[in-house]
Amino acid sequence: MAITVTALKIDEDGDAGYMLSIQNKADAKAYVFSEEGWTLGDAKVADPVFQMEVGAGDTVEGFLWFDHEELSVDTLDELKDVSGALVAEDHDTLKRIGRYPFKL
Repeated sequence: MAITVTALKIDEDGDAGYMLSIQNKADAKAYVFSEEGWTLGDAKVADPVFQMEVGAGDTVEGFLWFDHEELSVDTLDELKDVSGALVAEDHDTLKRIGRYPFKL
């Protein structure tokens, strides 16, 4: 699994987050999702929203976002010093493929 941040974004609902490119290098379809309890700076903890299916050998684009009611940001500069993790599971067996730490 290769995960790349391609852009920072605030969507039309005011939710801030990251555009991700996810490449599944495995030979099975994967389900990729965000873990709970991401940290932003020293004090803020938030749960991002991200879940996506990625076919074997496919690359997909998706938006990992923080609900504006939970995490209000005025500018994309506030999306710094963020850490958490994405998890990938085999779509059919739900066996964990890997955990991918995220720090920006």
